[in-house]
Amino acid sequence: MATIGTFNEEGVNVDLMIPRKCNATNTLINSFDHSAVQIAIANVSADGTIDGTTTTFCITGYLRSQGESDHAINHLAIERGIIHIKAAKPKKAKTTKGKNAKGGDKNKKNNKNQKGAKPAAAAKPAGAKPAQKGAKPARKTNKA
Repeated sequence: MATIGTFNEEGVNVDLMIPRKCNATNTLINSFDHSAVQIAIANVSADGTIDGTTTTFCITGYLRSQGESDHAINHLAIERGIIHIKAAKPKKAKTTKGKNAKGGDKNKKNNKNQKGAKPAAAAKPAGAKPAQKGAKPARKTNKA
């Protein structure tokens, strides 16, 4: 693993700040970005125990203020194989009733005597359509 920063002769890090990059946007995180976070996620073995290593994500304060950090962390975790997504929703089993079975006809849209069905909507009276925006006003005619 590569070392980051400046070290003295004794091997002690002498930098006041080690620059970081956002893993989602690949932008440099400034020293005055106080809302930036660095999250370490523990790696887990197949039997469910922590194996001692971590995966670290750095997220800028801009993403956090926009409310996109949750989506960015999920996207990064999927890329790194930390979490797996489901490809599709499982199909639900359909319960169909035959024509002679209890419950009536298969085509229930035309069955008007259904229990709990909404009554048909009343017909709207036909009248003059309102004028469009910007159209000339309609002429009034005198009928004698």
